[in-house]
Amino acid sequence: MKVVRYIEEINGIRAVACLSVLAVHVSAGVYHQQGGWDGFTTLINQLARFGTPVFAVISGFLLFHQVQVKGFRLWGFIRSRTHKIVIPYLLWSMVYLTILKVGYQVDHFISWKHWLMTMASGRAFYHLYFVVAVIQFYLLFPLLQRMLRSTFSWWAGVTVALALNLAFLTVDPSVWAGEWGKILLPVRKALLPAWIFCFLLGGLLSHHWDRLREWLCVKGSWFSALAIPVLIGGVMEYQMMGLYGPARPMNLLNTPILVLAGLVGFLQWRNRWPGVKRGLMALGNLSFGIYLVHPVIIMLMMETIPPRVWSPTLLPLLYGVALVLTVGLIQWIRCLPFHHYLLTVPRRNTPTGTAPESGRAFEEDSASA
Repeated sequence: MKVVRYIEEINGIRAVACLSVLAVHVSAGVYHQQGGWDGFTTLINQLARFGTPVFAVISGFLLFHQVQVKGFRLWGFIRSRTHKIVIPYLLWSMVYLTILKVGYQVDHFISWKHWLMTMASGRAFYHLYFVVAVIQFYLLFPLLQRMLRSTFSWWAGVTVALALNLAFLTVDPSVWAGEWGKILLPVRKALLPAWIFCFLLGGLLSHHWDRLREWLCVKGSWFSALAIPVLIGGVMEYQMMGLYGPARPMNLLNTPILVLAGLVGFLQWRNRWPGVKRGLMALGNLSFGIYLVHPVIIMLMMETIPPRVWSPTLLPLLYGVALVLTVGLIQWIRCLPFHHYLLTVPRRNTPTGTAPESGRAFEEDSASA
């Protein structure tokens, strides 16, 4: 099977997922400053929560695609993931723990045990739980990439992952009794079973990518319309059932539809708006950095911008300011001599269809989530 190093449509979907995560947290800032939810802010917050499971799909896709391109070497994989993901996670966790202690008098350094549990569970700050889930996926990946090679093994593996994921999200948490229950229940969304289907779905798409892309280009135009009932269903879900988070059973159905619809949309429209395409490519490459640092910007905005400005009508403006300042902070960090320990930003890649037979290693960061 012919494989390529860089897939523009995957990077475009990753950028949209990144923008969605930012929308969740900016809208949450409006909620906190206003002291409650309004209709518009709730709508943005809830629909944008599709971004995190889409990130999981893209992470799985890129990681398995990298194996298709380069093969798999265990020690190289360990070094790469430690350098690109684990070290930035640990450093930014310490940054947020320090901000909480100094700026908000929230101390997670009360004991070594408490600190280690905070770091291991992704509770240093509200967005870091997903990086912990990605790291758990890395621990399992050396085995998965050996087991999932044939088409049959891929479909069997995704089916098992779907069943496991569904059971994990629907089981009554009260059955988690005893000491392990006390430990696991508060960090439920940081555990791999909450995301395993999305990761393996990405790998399945990678395994079938050549044929799938051709089908989406030729016959998939109608598929993008399926995103509309998914979004309408998301609105009905929070109105009937209450506010939801990114890890919920309905996403096991919604996420595949949204990913495929997004791919169709990008394939159809990327050449019509070249400026938008270039912007999405740039944001896609910065997505892991945006994910890590954007809460710093939101906190600074909440401390400096008067609460009256945090109104639903100004939400688009606040969102734009947060995005610009976040990208600016990333560019400033990239000027520091030790920036590669703080952020992973891929170098420019060879577009689809022009990949050389040899040359640079696959540059995509598979954990931009």
